[in-house]
Amino acid sequence: MKRYDIDSYDWRPEESKTGKYVEFIEVKPLLDHIVELKDENGILNRLFKLQHKRSLEADKLWQKATGNTHVFPDLGVLLKWLMDQIKKESK
Repeated sequence: MKRYDIDSYDWRPEESKTGKYVEFIEVKPLLDHIVELKDENGILNRLFKLQHKRSLEADKLWQKATGNTHVFPDLGVLLKWLMDQIKKESK
């Protein structure tokens, strides 16, 4: 994926750089970058939604197994509980 370094781009209007008026600034690279960012954002949003869904499912399993139906475990607590369950099954 091609990246553009927008922090080092000189955003001053062309006439303030050269004293001459320029009718347009090339925007295609910036528009291409916007499209890439929107695609990446969509991917990350889908991943976040999936992780959230699975985390809620795991919370419900933990609540049922521990009897703490009104408690949502910290992720570390949830992972420790899951690892302990796997260890118990493998013995």
